[in-house]
Amino acid sequence: MATLIPYETAKIMNDMRHFMENLWQRSMDLDVRHVLSNQWLPAVDIEEEYDKFFVTADLPGVDPKDIEISLENNMLILKGKREESFAEKKGTFYRKERMQGKFYRQIALPTTAESKHIIAKSKYGVLEITIPKKDTAEVTKIHIKVEE
Repeated sequence: MATLIPYETAKIMNDMRHFMENLWQRSMDLDVRHVLSNQWLPAVDIEEEYDKFFVTADLPGVDPKDIEISLENNMLILKGKREESFAEKKGTFYRKERMQGKFYRQIALPTTAESKHIIAKSKYGVLEITIPKKDTAEVTKIHIKVEE
């Protein structure tokens, strides 16, 4: 004879099972995506001040000429690649955790971001982007047409 489980307990157990499956699947997808696509995601910090935004990205080993930065529809796009250096190989790797290959990051910015005066600089593998703010966000009024 089947044992009935109270609804609340069954719901909690079911939610926990879905959470764990989702967590496991996302970690597997991330590992597989990195292995198959040869992509990595650099760490990015975003700060906001009264008159500007700062975006800082850790890109150790990336030549600044291999980085592309663009702002399109209020999306800051960082993309580029880190090449693997093939010096004379002595010994073998037991484990290799530093990712090589292409990277792509998309960062949503508010409509107050000014695209014409963005400044980017790279120093010691850290990319710093300064995005000034517009004085005010552009407001578009929309007229409502009343149909009878």
